[in-house]
Amino acid sequence: MGTFELNKKNCLTKEDKSRIGGIDEKIKPLCDSINSLNDYFTTSSCSGRIVLRKDPETGKKNESEWIFVIHEKASLEEVKKSLTNLPKEDVWLVMEAPILHICCNTIEDAQKMLDIFKNEGFKRSGITGMKPKIMLEIIGTERLDCIIAKKGVKLIDNDYLKILIEEANSKLEKSWKKLEKIENKIKELKNKI
Repeated sequence: MGTFELNKKNCLTKEDKSRIGGIDEKIKPLCDSINSLNDYFTTSSCSGRIVLRKDPETGKKNESEWIFVIHEKASLEEVKKSLTNLPKEDVWLVMEAPILHICCNTIEDAQKMLDIFKNEGFKRSGITGMKPKIMLEIIGTERLDCIIAKKGVKLIDNDYLKILIEEANSKLEKSWKKLEKIENKIKELKNKI
C-alpha cells in the first residue's frame, strides 16, 4: 500500500472530532462519491449552516461561541427562541457557505477536481498545500453576516430578522443545488474511469 492509500485509509477510519461529531447529511453523498474515487479523499466538510454566534469582547473569532446552529433551513421561531436571553457579547447571524478539504494523489488529480467545483460556481477554491499532501480547499461563495445584537441589546426587529432568515435559507438552498450538480459530475467521472 502506497503513502496516499495509507493516508486515505487512516483519514477515513479515524474518529470524527468535529463539533457535530459526524458528516452533516446534506454533504454526505458528495463526500461518499469523492471518497469512492481512488485518487481522492475528504478530510473535512460542511454543507453550509446558519449560526447565531456570540463574539467575545477580545474580538478573537476562535473564542466565539454558537448560541444556535443548524445545517438545515432555519425558522424564525427557532432563531427567536435562541435570542430570548441575549448575552452581553455581540451576536451575529451568519450563513456559512459549504466547505470541503480534499486530499489528492497528484497535482493533475487536484486540477481535475478543482475544475469541477469552479465550473459550478465555487470560485473561492484552490490548492492550499503541496507537501506533505496535495490539498484542495473548496469554499462556496454564498455567505451572510449581520450583527443583530450589541452588548445585550437587540438591534433589529422581528420583520428584519425574518428577512435575514429567508435570505440565509435561500443562500443555503442555492449552495445545496450546486453540491448536487457536483455530486452528479463526480459520479460521471467515476463512470469514465
